[in-house]
Amino acid sequence: MAGQAKAKKARKGEEAQDAVLGVVRQAREGEQPIEVTLLTGARATLHPVSPALIQDVQVSIQNPPVPIFHNEEKGRDEENPMDPAYLAALERAEVERTQAVMDAQIMFGVELQEGFKVPPGWAKRLKRLGLEFDEGDPDEVEFTFKKYGVSNAHLILLGKLSGISEEDIERFRDLFRG
Repeated sequence: MAGQAKAKKARKGEEAQDAVLGVVRQAREGEQPIEVTLLTGARATLHPVSPALIQDVQVSIQNPPVPIFHNEEKGRDEENPMDPAYLAALERAEVERTQAVMDAQIMFGVELQEGFKVPPGWAKRLKRLGLEFDEGDPDEVEFTFKKYGVSNAHLILLGKLSGISEEDIERFRDLFRG
């Protein structure tokens, strides 16, 4: 009896998961990949990025712990969420989180067309700016080439394709405005 109930419950869970996947597939069916020219001149195709990947990347960047101070008046330790160093660390964590989401979108959502060529001197110019990467690792070269070739408009398109809300796209963009 218990085995049958467990199997029935498992089937219901699978059905619910299939329904969710069906909705996601249906929502994406109308979406066509978008052909673009990157800032580097390379041709690329933009694809949706898994919302699960985006969420996992976001939660991988943890907020710093709230600092504790000893409140002499109350004779106990208390959290101090208004500590300036803590607030600055929270802001850094949000910037890191945003950068990680953008990196995931670039890594998985931008597909360079076959036979892309890194322009001569490109890596040398980046290194002069202090932007180091392993030129011997083809994956790292491709990611770096895509990362520095994607414009704000491309990131907005990637976000929309991936189901990121307009508000979050604007918030991400605002974090990186000079």
